[in-house]
Amino acid sequence: MPEHTTCASCGIDSEGTSVVSADIFNERFIHAGLLPGARSRRVPQNVCTVCARAAGLSYCYTCRELYVTSAGCQSEHCQRMYREACSECGDSVDNRIAQGECRHDNAGRIYCLSCADDHLVTCCDCGREIHSDDEYDDNGDTLCESCSNARNRCIESYHSQDKASTMHGDGPLYFGFELEIEGGERDWSDMNRDAKHVREMMPADSLLYFETDSSLDNGFEIISAPMSPEFYQATAMRDIRRMLAYLRGQGYTSHDQGTCGLHVHISRDSLGCCESEREYTLTKMMLIVERFWSEVLRLSRRTERSAGNYAARYGSDDVTQIDYAVKHRQSARMSAVNIQNSGTVELRIMRGTLRAQTFEASIAFALTLAEVARKASVDDIHNATSLRGVLTSAGVVVPGALLSYMNERGL
Repeated sequence: MPEHTTCASCGIDSEGTSVVSADIFNERFIHAGLLPGARSRRVPQNVCTVCARAAGLSYCYTCRELYVTSAGCQSEHCQRMYREACSECGDSVDNRIAQGECRHDNAGRIYCLSCADDHLVTCCDCGREIHSDDEYDDNGDTLCESCSNARNRCIESYHSQDKASTMHGDGPLYFGFELEIEGGERDWSDMNRDAKHVREMMPADSLLYFETDSSLDNGFEIISAPMSPEFYQATAMRDIRRMLAYLRGQGYTSHDQGTCGLHVHISRDSLGCCESEREYTLTKMMLIVERFWSEVLRLSRRTERSAGNYAARYGSDDVTQIDYAVKHRQSARMSAVNIQNSGTVELRIMRGTLRAQTFEASIAFALTLAEVARKASVDDIHNATSLRGVLTSAGVVVPGALLSYMNERGL
C-alpha cells in the first residue's frame, strides 16, 4: 500500500502518494532538497507544488531538484548540460531560452543578450532571428535564406508546371526543348538565382520554366514553352544564345557531364492532317533513325551506352513492325523517338550542350527530321545511302546551321 505523505510547509496530507513517486512535478507532492522559508537548508522533505511555486521555486525535470526560479537550476549536472559559450563573445550562458540569458538564431547558434542585440535581425516572412551576415535583402525586406529562396524560387519540382498554357508564334507547327544542365558545386540558392536571371533574359516570362530532374547529380532542366520555328528564329534565338553563354560563364555543364540530354518536342498536329497521317509520319521518323543509327549517334554526340540508357533505338527497321508499334504505342518512353506523349513526339537522342552552334544544329535536326518524315516516302528513305542524303530528299531545305554542324561531325 502506498504511504501517506504530508507537505512539510502547509501540512496538507495526500493519501496514496508515496515519497518515491512524489518527485515528479505534476504530482501533488515533491521530494525536495529545499523547503520554503529554509532555502539554505537541505532536508529531504515533501512539499506540494502550490507551496513550492509560492516560494519562488521550480522543479527541474532533468536532475529532479527544486531550484530558485529566478536563478535557474544550479546543479552540477544541469550546469554541464545547459551552459554554453556565446557564438560571438564566448561568454558562458544558459542555452535555455526560458531562462532569459540567451537567444538563438535560425541555425541554432547561441548568443548572449548583448551580442544578440548587436548581431541578430528578424526575417520579415517567417519571423525567425538570423545573423546579420546571413540576411538577404529583397527590395528592402530582410529575409533568411529559406524565405529568400521561396520568394525567388524559379526551379520547381519535376513536371509540376503547365508549360503549354502559352503558345508563342503561329502554328500548327510548334516545338519546345528540355535542356538538362549540371551545377557542379553550386548550392540550391545560387542555382535559383541563376534560373531567375535566365528567365529575365527571355523576351517573355512565360517562355522558359525550370524543374528538378532525378537523373541529374546537382542541376536542373530548362524547359521551353511551345513556340513556332518563326518565333524561335526571329525572337528567341538571340536570347537563348545569351542564356547559354551566361550558364557557361557561371560554371554549368551539359555535354561534359554525361548525364544531360537535349530533348526536343514537336507538336503531333503538325505531322499530318489526320491521325493516320500523323502515325505514318512517326513511323518514318523512327525508320530514319533506325536506318542511319550510327550517323544519328555521331550527330547526337551520345555514346552507345548513354543512348541505351536514355534514348534507345527501336531495334528494327522493318516498316510493318515499326508501324504496328506506333499504332499501339509499343515503344519505351526512354527511346530515341518517344511516341508515348499524347500531344507531342519527343526526340531524345541529342546530348545536352551549352554551345550555341550545337544547340541550334540540334533543334534544326529535330525539325528537319519531322519535315522529311512528313514529306518523304518509305522508298525515299530506303533508297538514301546516308543521313545527309535522306535529310535532303523530298525537296526539304536543310538549315545551314545543321549542314555546317554535320560537316564538323564528318557527316
